[in-house]
Amino acid sequence: MNNLKRALQDELDSFFSVLGSSVSGGLQRVVTKAALSKARRKLKHTAFIELNQETVKIFYSQPEGIKRWNGFRLLSVDGSKLNLPNSAEIAEHFGTSKGSPQPRALLSSLYDPLNQMHVDQQLAPFKSSERELASRHLNATVEGDLILYDRGYPAFWLFAQHRAMDRDFCMRLSRSFYNEARDLYLRPESDKIEECEITLTPNRESHEKCKELGVSAAPITLRLIRVPLDEPTDKESKEEYEILITSLVNQQAYPAELFGPLYHLRWGVEEGYKRLKLRSELESWSGRTVESICQDTHAKALTLNLNTLAVLAAEEEAAERLRCKKERKHVYAVNRAQALSRMKDTVVRLTTLLNPRNLIDELVTSASQLLEPVRPGRSNKRKPRPAAGHRYKHSYKGLR
Repeated sequence: MNNLKRALQDELDSFFSVLGSSVSGGLQRVVTKAALSKARRKLKHTAFIELNQETVKIFYSQPEGIKRWNGFRLLSVDGSKLNLPNSAEIAEHFGTSKGSPQPRALLSSLYDPLNQMHVDQQLAPFKSSERELASRHLNATVEGDLILYDRGYPAFWLFAQHRAMDRDFCMRLSRSFYNEARDLYLRPESDKIEECEITLTPNRESHEKCKELGVSAAPITLRLIRVPLDEPTDKESKEEYEILITSLVNQQAYPAELFGPLYHLRWGVEEGYKRLKLRSELESWSGRTVESICQDTHAKALTLNLNTLAVLAAEEEAAERLRCKKERKHVYAVNRAQALSRMKDTVVRLTTLLNPRNLIDELVTSASQLLEPVRPGRSNKRKPRPAAGHRYKHSYKGLR
């Protein structure tokens, strides 16, 4: 949870110095990394999952200040590949990519892009199906959620599962996925948003999957919406429109014009991965076992959620302070990267103090001073980057 970024023994010495077990500024050795490796085998990664579930539950139990979209809690699902330490145990459990001995895993995240909370994480072998992991995420959702998906997710059985659980969704659809989607895409060129209804029936494979999940395979009526794109998102296909499929079929309550901006909010999950993989340096693993990989993944998601709670409280404090000053040109928000940096070592003390109230107040006040102007409407063209190797080598960690 402490965002390990240095050599493990260095982190351990600093950890016990923060706890007050060392008066030599971390130079005195209290625990060796070998002792830590033995001790962490007794700690199940599910502890971090349960702590995160409790954090999420507490956050959403206080509806004041929770951002929503048309009354829905907005969630987004996406998967990401993780590079893992090269060990036989890890390779056997998670698998490797084709033509490479490098062990890799598939991480799927259920993320709230408006409130920037990691609601659920699913870590699975590299060759797992993203749709299957999305199906597991539904257990972490509640009635009143609206879930956004990219175009790798559409499947009749997944639509049926949403219907059975009374969950709404909006997915991007490949134009060749259904004949109706192709016909809608090929309508005469227009800047207008086009839409139609579609009734889907399952093929044999989807029927069997519905039976396996225990959900009805009855026909489903959904809504297709064609949204013009400002610029092609796929340079190979050069698509000028995106086709969205949604369970929100009520055109009066949810006009078609809402769905372009709605689907754009899905990009927030990419920002969540950026914080997890780059800011927190998730792939700078602290162990070489399957359990340590699971511990690191769920512990860092928990730390990011705690950071979000601190940032939200800091923004309230900063807003109150700014009201007393002259009018400003921009709206200001807390710099989350710097706030996460302030969590280093603070999270150690937060989890050990019987009454951490004073420390929480100090953390919030400190974060409220890390303000950056928000400049809406900025956009930059995506530049293709050459494939890069593993950013953070397990054997060599930066000295900071």
